[in-house]
Amino acid sequence: MGRLDGKVVWVTGGGSGIGEAAALALAGEGATIVLTGRREVPLEEVAGRIRRRRRRHPCPARRSDAARRGCAASAISSATRSAASTSLCNNAGLNINDRHWDKLTPGKTPR
Repeated sequence: MGRLDGKVVWVTGGGSGIGEAAALALAGEGATIVLTGRREVPLEEVAGRIRRRRRRHPCPARRSDAARRGCAASAISSATRSAASTSLCNNAGLNINDRHWDKLTPGKTPR
């Protein structure tokens, strides 16, 4: 029995990176996972991994872009229809490809 048995966690940005790792770890602790993210294929791959590890785990996955108005409301509706969500792992965000402090804050560099 996992520490999160009987809990439902909605993971935004669940198709890759930290969101993927969080979804897999939370599922490993027994939580029922609801995934959302921008890219359908990676979401389905993560959902499939969870389903294979935990038989009878539905792990619904829905494409949604948190940066677009209206998408959050639609995703919330989908997640709560799937199960009564009890927790949110709000991981969605933008990636900065060129991570140089001097370009983000001109004239300053981290110490």
